[in-house]
Formats: sequence, C-alpha cells, structure tokens
Amino acid sequence: MSANRWVVTTPPPATVTQQGSEEAPIEESSGELVHELAWVAAHGGAGVTTLSRAAGVGLDRGRSWPSEPTSVLLVARTHGHGLAAARQGLRQAEQDVVRGLVLVADAPGRLPRPLRQQVRVLSGAVPHLWEVPWFAPWRLDSSTLPDRQITRLLSQMTSPQ
Repeated sequence: MSANRWVVTTPPPATVTQQGSEEAPIEESSGELVHELAWVAAHGGAGVTTLSRAAGVGLDRGRSWPSEPTSVLLVARTHGHGLAAARQGLRQAEQDVVRGLVLVADAPGRLPRPLRQQVRVLSGAVPHLWEVPWFAPWRLDSSTLPDRQITRLLSQMTSPQ
C-alpha cells in the first residue's frame, strides 16, 4: 500500500505536556526564565493563551507549573470537567504560589446550581477568584480585544498584589 500523499507527518514538539483527563497531573518544567506572573491551564482549552494575550502581562505556561517560585493564575472553564480539573490543580499547587483562580465561562448565561456550588467551594481554596463572562467574539478570533468588563477583570488579576 502506498503512503497517502495528502497526509504530512511532522515530528512531535520538543516539549509535550500531558493533556486529557482531570487526573492527569500538570507538568512541572525547569530551566526557564523566572517571570512575576504565570498563567497555568488546569485543562486543555481553559483559555490561558487568550487571557494572557489579552492581558499582555505574564507568561503563558500552558499546563506546566513554573519550576521557580512565581505568582500563578490557574485558569479553568466553568463546565464540570473544568471545575474538577481546577480542584485537582489546586490540590497539586503550592498554596503560596497560586494568586488566584480564573474561571472562564463555558457558555452564555448563568451557571446551573450544581456548578455554582462547586465554584463556591473552590472560592474558599484560593486568595482570589475571578469569573470571566462569556465573550462571543473569542469563539471566532481569540485575538479580538476584550470588552471593558473583561479588561477590568484582567487588570485586577494582573495588578501587583
């Protein structure tokens, strides 16, 4: 059988972080520059890249915890998997490293009661909790500038504590 000429294989990236289930640990990395603020995703698709670009401050760490002490914003979506991953990430984190938890709306509107209850529990485990509302333009283009409400939230998240 001949190789499919339409399929191009590329070598895997040099650094691969674990993705997938909520049980998958967030990797710790080393040998990188120390930054004052790191955005860490509790799970894939949490919104770290979008938020870090919109804020213009801090380092997008993906799912990797910084190896050097720095201030971390842990980011998760507000769906069930996202909140479970946030809970797992907070268990894994050093308490004094996490500046706060950033929850990004997974849909427009109010959260169902069971998810609101989970958010309430999580809020007791972190110094700060920010809830980023649904922003429809980010579905089409994550480089779209955020509205005033989100800009204010980003400012609060990234201001020196």
